[in-house]
Amino acid sequence: MNEREKKKRIFGAIASLCIAGFFMMETQASADQVKLHETMPVYETINNQHVWIGALMKGGVYAAANGTREVEFGNSKVTISLDGGTVTASSVPTETEAEDTIITKKQQVIFNSIGTDREPMAILNRNVRFPVTGKTGAWYTVNVGGQEGYIHQQSVEEDNGIPVLMYHHMVENPENTVFYNNSMVIKVAEFQKQMDYLKQKGYRTITLQELESYLRHEKNMVGKAVVITFDDGNMSTLKYAYPILKEYGMKATQFLIGGHLNQKSRPWDENTLQYVGFDEAAVTGDVYDYQNHTLGMHLREPVGGLPYLQTKTYEEIKNDFLAAGERIGRIYDGDSAHIKYLAYPWGQFSPQAIQAARDTGITMAFTTETGNVKLGDDLYLLKRQGVAPRHTIEDFAAKLEGVY
Repeated sequence: MNEREKKKRIFGAIASLCIAGFFMMETQASADQVKLHETMPVYETINNQHVWIGALMKGGVYAAANGTREVEFGNSKVTISLDGGTVTASSVPTETEAEDTIITKKQQVIFNSIGTDREPMAILNRNVRFPVTGKTGAWYTVNVGGQEGYIHQQSVEEDNGIPVLMYHHMVENPENTVFYNNSMVIKVAEFQKQMDYLKQKGYRTITLQELESYLRHEKNMVGKAVVITFDDGNMSTLKYAYPILKEYGMKATQFLIGGHLNQKSRPWDENTLQYVGFDEAAVTGDVYDYQNHTLGMHLREPVGGLPYLQTKTYEEIKNDFLAAGERIGRIYDGDSAHIKYLAYPWGQFSPQAIQAARDTGITMAFTTETGNVKLGDDLYLLKRQGVAPRHTIEDFAAKLEGVY
C-alpha cells in the first residue's frame, strides 16, 4: 500500500466517525484531528485592522493540539470555533518554527501534493508572509495543520525581511541651521515624501509589539510591513512627523532618553534640540509608542570616546535600564512593564548590556547595523535601516526591500 492510499484510508476512517456539526475531533494519544465542514477564513489584526490572511479548506482534516481545537497555520495557530462562524488567530506559538519565509505575489492555493492529482488544502491571500520548511523542485513546502503542503515558486517571492526605519531629527531647511551637513537631520519634505511612498506602495506600519509577536512565531504578517522608529525623543518628531503620520494612519516608536524626559518640552528653536516631555507624550499616544533609549547611558567616556554601554559594569547598566523603564513608564500611568524595547545608543552594545537587557524585562533591542529583520534573528541584536539626508527615494525603496 503506497503512502497516498494509506492517507486516504486514514481520512476515510476519520470521516466515518464525523458527527453532525461544524467540526469533528477524535481524541488520540499524539494529536487530535479536526475536520472542517466549510471553508474557514483566517484573520490577523495588524495596525488595528482586520486583515484576511487566507483560509482552511472545506473537507480538510488537520492535526490539532491535544484536547484543543488549535490548528497551525503559518506563523501562528488558529482556533476552530464551535458556533460555526470563524477561525481566529490565537497567540499560542506554533511547534514548528520554520525560519525561512516567502511572500505571496497573488492569492495562492496550498496543495496537498505536487502530483497531477493534487488537491487544495488551504488558501493564502496576496501579500502574506508565510514560513516554509523546505523546497522540492519548483515547490516550496509548508506546514498546515501538521500536514505538508506545497506552494509553487512562480506565485511567491523570497522574503528579505521587515525594515525597521530609524530617524532622529528633522527641520524644514537644515542648510539654514546649525544642523547643516548633519547626517542625522533630514528635511521635513523628504520625510513627507518617504511616508507618501509607503502609503502609495501599500505598506502597513506595525508596532514593536506586533513585530515581536511575529518574530516569536505568534502572529502571521503581511509582506509589506514596516516599523518606523525615532531615537532620542527630539521635539521635531512631534512638531513635524506626528501630523504626517497621523494623516496617513501610521504608527511609530519613540526611543526616549529618560534623563531628558521632563514635564514639558522647552519652546521650539530650530537651532537647538528640545526633547519630548510628559505633557507632549500624553497627547501623542495615538501615533507613538514610547520606549527605552537608556536613562543616562547615552554618553561616551571623556577619554577614548567609548560608549557607556561598552565600559560600564553589568550592575550600572542594569540599574540604568530599570530607572529608565520606571521614568518612561510614567507616560503609561507608572506601568514600567510596558517599557520592554530598547535602542542601544549609537547602536553600540556589550555582553553585559545584552545580559542587563534580558534581566530587566527588555524583550527586544535594536542596533544601528544596516539590514532588515527576519525570523530567527537574535532579538537583542536586531538591525535597522537608518535614513539620512544622502538617501534618495530610490535608496529608501531599496532599504524597504532589504537590498540596500
